[in-house]
Amino acid sequence: EVARDLCVRSLEVASRIGDQALSAEALNTLGGFALEAGNSGEAEGFFLRALGMARDRPALVGRIEQNLGIVANIRGDLNAALEHYQNSLTSSTCARDDSGCAIAYHNLGMISADLRQWELAARYFDSSLALADSLGDVRLRGLCLLNRTEVFVARQRYEEARKSAEEALRLFDELDARAQKADAYKFLGVVYRETSRPV
Repeated sequence: EVARDLCVRSLEVASRIGDQALSAEALNTLGGFALEAGNSGEAEGFFLRALGMARDRPALVGRIEQNLGIVANIRGDLNAALEHYQNSLTSSTCARDDSGCAIAYHNLGMISADLRQWELAARYFDSSLALADSLGDVRLRGLCLLNRTEVFVARQRYEEARKSAEEALRLFDELDARAQKADAYKFLGVVYRETSRPV
């Protein structure tokens, strides 16, 4: 509540002085608060308002498009999510924002996997993984490895799937990321089931 109230005050000040970029930042953050509270409709409204004010800030546009992609994904509209993530990648690339590109590639990989476009998903995850490594982003590296495991399983490349899941598990163990550790164990279970190996 304190953080949200401060963000509202930031928006008020930015609006008063006519700073569209700062207004867009505040709106994007307010959208994030709404999304975390489960209010996707309210979040989308904030994000769309922010997008309209951020057109000359490609790095910010990239972040807003990512958030709009998340809203679309939550609603199950994979085509809209794909479009927003592609827009995010384009804007992040224009801004030379490697972190934004890495996240966009990861999310494009997730959508491609949901659409069972396995080769495309693998390419996106590989691109995200390379950027995550160059940035030293351990959490994103773990997520790429984890989600790439699903692609390996779908393509029946079980040994690569096992290695990917085990490396993800090691990273998430270091980060004490329990939910992601559980997902890694789940994928390992799938690999062992498919290869008839005991757990």
